[in-house]
Amino acid sequence: MDLLDLPPELFQHIVYLYIMMHKVESTQKLLFLHSAFNGAISYSLIFELPREYYRYKLGHNFFKAQFSLILQARVRQVPRKNADALTAEKLNGVYPFLPKYITKVVNRVYEIAGLQYDHNDRKKHEANLCDAIVHYFKYAEGVSESGLYPLMLDESRANEQLKTEFNTTLPRATVAAAAAMYGSLDRIEAIVKQDDMWQASAAFGTPFNVAVSSGSAAIVLRALVAVQKMTPSPDSAVVDALLTGLGISLHRGHIGMASAILLVGSKQFPIIKAHTYKAWLDKAMAIGDLVTLNTILGLKHHARKQSLGDAFVKACKNGQHLILNVFFRNNLLNVTEYVNLSKATMSPPYCYPIMAAIRRAPSDEARAALVTELLQLRADPNGPSMAMGMPVSEIPLAMAAEKQSCATVKILFDNGADLMMPTARDSQWSAKFGVLQAIIALVRTSPYHEFCRKLEQELKLDGVLLITPLVMAVRNRCWGAVAILLNNGADLTTEIHHEDVAEEWFTVLDSIYDYFNTGRQHMLFRHVWLKLEAELASFDDVWLKLRAESDSDSGDDEEFPLERQPASTDEPCPVSYRSPVFYGTAGFPPPDASY
Repeated sequence: MDLLDLPPELFQHIVYLYIMMHKVESTQKLLFLHSAFNGAISYSLIFELPREYYRYKLGHNFFKAQFSLILQARVRQVPRKNADALTAEKLNGVYPFLPKYITKVVNRVYEIAGLQYDHNDRKKHEANLCDAIVHYFKYAEGVSESGLYPLMLDESRANEQLKTEFNTTLPRATVAAAAAMYGSLDRIEAIVKQDDMWQASAAFGTPFNVAVSSGSAAIVLRALVAVQKMTPSPDSAVVDALLTGLGISLHRGHIGMASAILLVGSKQFPIIKAHTYKAWLDKAMAIGDLVTLNTILGLKHHARKQSLGDAFVKACKNGQHLILNVFFRNNLLNVTEYVNLSKATMSPPYCYPIMAAIRRAPSDEARAALVTELLQLRADPNGPSMAMGMPVSEIPLAMAAEKQSCATVKILFDNGADLMMPTARDSQWSAKFGVLQAIIALVRTSPYHEFCRKLEQELKLDGVLLITPLVMAVRNRCWGAVAILLNNGADLTTEIHHEDVAEEWFTVLDSIYDYFNTGRQHMLFRHVWLKLEAELASFDDVWLKLRAESDSDSGDDEEFPLERQPASTDEPCPVSYRSPVFYGTAGFPPPDASY
């Protein structure tokens, strides 16, 4: 005897004993165990599933998600030559109604079409019918998917009205299904008139959805023409069939059919349920057809705005830059405002569009394309402002540089991204991180880019410490960036206003000379090399003047030598780019010597 032949009351008793044995006290756990146990018993008849599916979190949900496959398995347990024979496997002691119904339909199709039995062909027809019926319950408004369970699992608890409707429409639905499966109107016209087939709503749903599932475009288009002729308007059964057909076409990727159904039925559709709308939106996003996606976005629905934000983020993750405009040109989302998301998509549940594009893009090429599209939609290349009341921990240029996306950095610069942001927080980013990373990225992209000429602004941070792009590149030994900066006009002179600044600047110049003088002169233009040598030669005079002024102000009468002498062994060694102290005092880690 199979477990499923036992009465349901015995299941409850077994669950109760299990709970008592393991001393499960929580009511919630009791419910989970009850659901899991019933799910496991159902699987024992339908599939031989791995043991992990028996866990409470996967049991019932998996059962619903795979309902079409489960229904197909139940259909194949019904004798195919005689659907009324009581030799099918029972469920809870009864013979299920819906599998027998589907078997009858397929038998009738073979009879009408005069076909020989073919196992694989029959499995395909059964699958189409199962998909059509499951999608009807999934997408039709006002119909609960749970209505399928009594029809499939327990005939004694089946809804009598649904059973009557199925039995009433069986002849017409079967005849139409035969034509739908084979994509031939000629087969059907010899039996019933086209007007009788399509204008009788009771016979419309099953053949229409089977045609969509089978990919029979001729049948679908003929049905849609008939829908347009229905006066005064299609009734609810026809609209439900159109909704189901749309769900099936999106699920199977039949984009032409989906577009045709939307064109005919979108004005007739009621307000779409939230979960249905989200499922359609996800499928349309995966297909990537602009017309279909645009139409679905225009449907009335109960979904929250987070669904649109989630879809936008999904487009970024997929690199679908061509469909971004449908979110912003229709004013569904604002390209310069934060977008709300569901917590399952991102935490915290919001994002700024251009930041999401840079962060979530699957590749550098996709990142550049997404950012270009958003900038064409008038996104701000500098990202969100502090005035929005949101934490600005990153800006587009910083993130693009961190991702080492050279093309994206260049695109942001070309569209006006400000390397030296005006706020103190962003200026600190530019000086200590962003400038260097942007230079590295642009070196790999374009050695003569005009932005280099704009990088002469000096930032004074941490008191008198001199910070410029050139200093940053030298400190981190990014010599390629140093060469690009110098060859494109970076200034080798600076305003000496403090002894520490002079020390810092001399170290920078000395480091540059030391590196490029060892067989690398060819990396610098000749006039740049001559300027560097001249600047180093004249720097001693500046150094002497500054030290003299410093000693004069302090009242020290010690006479200073005419030339800058190296520090004695009794004095601290002056800070040099060769010393790790040089980096530690400025808050930088030692550079990567391999770069």
